[in-house]
Amino acid sequence: MQQSDEALVAEIKCGSQSAMEVLIRRHYKLVFAVVYRKTGNYHLACDLTQDIFIKVAGGIGRYTGDGKFKNWLVTIAYNHCTDYFRSPRSRHQNQETSVPENLPDERMNVIRLLEKDDERQRVKDALMGLPEYQRDAIVLSYYQDMKIKDIANVMQCSDSTVKSRLHQGLKKLRKLLNGGDEHDTTRNHS
Repeated sequence: MQQSDEALVAEIKCGSQSAMEVLIRRHYKLVFAVVYRKTGNYHLACDLTQDIFIKVAGGIGRYTGDGKFKNWLVTIAYNHCTDYFRSPRSRHQNQETSVPENLPDERMNVIRLLEKDDERQRVKDALMGLPEYQRDAIVLSYYQDMKIKDIANVMQCSDSTVKSRLHQGLKKLRKLLNGGDEHDTTRNHS
């Protein structure tokens, strides 16, 4: 049976380096995905993810066990990205480099692969065209499958504000992707 995050944190607080390694391996993809979708840059996401885990290792003593560890970690990642974008360092960073999210299956039709890459890029570009607060709400909801309440905690706003940001962001996203669609695809994560 897999040890809980909270049990690993307790071990880390007692000085266990191996427990920290397990926690990092367990949540690396999650943190990287949040950062990558927030920045749109693969190499920058790698750097910021590393910074975030250094911050987590240094601040693990502040995790009180209130709420899920995953949500605490996503909050740190979210705040670290926000701090990065406010810093002078972000102005010097090239935002153009990215890599495909999935490696192609050799049997896959090359034309279909290119279509998928084009579609993925269109969605990414449209997401990056949204205001940051709407993009963040959509990424946390749809890509990280977080509940409205948890998103509100991460973004430090009310549940109704998150719902509004999701609704407005999805409406703008539809317009950016295909000129508008009458079907509402919002999800209820109450």
